[in-house]
Amino acid sequence: MEVPKPIKSLQYEAMRRTLVLPPRVSQRMFGAPPVNDRGTALDTQAHTLLSLIKATKQPELHTLTVRRAREVYDEATQTMDLKAPWEVKTYHGFVPGKRPVLYEVYRPHHVKSRNAPGILFFHGGGFVIGSARGHAAIAKYIAHQTDSVVFNVDYSLAPENPFPCGIEDCVAAFNHVVNQHHSFGVDPKRLMVLGDSAGATLSINVSQAQVEAGRQTPYKQILFFPTTDAGPYASRELFGEGFFLSHELINWFSNTYLGASKFEIANDPRALPRRFKRKSELPSTYIVTCGFDPLRDEGEAYVKDLVKAGVDVHHHDAADIIHGFITMGGVLNSAKTYIDRALEHATSDL
Repeated sequence: MEVPKPIKSLQYEAMRRTLVLPPRVSQRMFGAPPVNDRGTALDTQAHTLLSLIKATKQPELHTLTVRRAREVYDEATQTMDLKAPWEVKTYHGFVPGKRPVLYEVYRPHHVKSRNAPGILFFHGGGFVIGSARGHAAIAKYIAHQTDSVVFNVDYSLAPENPFPCGIEDCVAAFNHVVNQHHSFGVDPKRLMVLGDSAGATLSINVSQAQVEAGRQTPYKQILFFPTTDAGPYASRELFGEGFFLSHELINWFSNTYLGASKFEIANDPRALPRRFKRKSELPSTYIVTCGFDPLRDEGEAYVKDLVKAGVDVHHHDAADIIHGFITMGGVLNSAKTYIDRALEHATSDL
């Protein structure tokens, strides 16, 4: 049964009030935050949020139909995301082709230059869920904070469009903006890719595809907690249950996205970016990993790969927070702090 919107509003208000309780009160209600393998305690608000999710028996996304999982995920991101008081000019477009790719463009009102920096934003959601609409608030915030024109790309999702369709859409979108940069008023030499989770992996995919095709690569790739490999990493075991992104959900995403080709692409660098052979040709990279994320260790391994390859790479360890925080800035103070810090450092040279 669908929860009426007034009840959802009450639930959000109750959650918000609980999350701003003093740490001492929160710990009396939910216990002390867990400590990870590196001796770092989980952020108190993140611990409270996870405790509320567990206590209210929120549905596990992998147990739902794909359609319902998408609805629930978009509702959650829109509930927890930053609430936008900022002003941006918004317009819509599409990339023509066999699968027209829709996108929204956000230009801050104070950005008058017709040669502004540009960012293609790819949302997270395991290549199966998520949408430009569900991530619109954070994409607009990125535009506002970086004085950039942001292209919020609504790439196709599995299972309707399995691997590598989403990659093809994102590559097509990047080249579309490069080719039409005059009409968008952006500087093609300062065109970046930015994504979270699956969107971060798609950002890497764009850079890799451009290298292989001998075309212009992004000026920079800004990656929030990407998936880069499928190996037996310790963090997948340590944080695979109870920290927002679970073993079961990862497996559901993988099976849905890769489908029958899962075992045929064991070394395909599009699915596993750590296997890409030409890393030295990748653009400057800013990567954020989380201390309580199943994907933490493979993200850090990717950083080491890039350093070894001679890529200009900057790594920020968000040591006390969970996967997916980029759309939690409206309810977790530390999430907004990490977002602001990443955007400031990643775009300081524009």
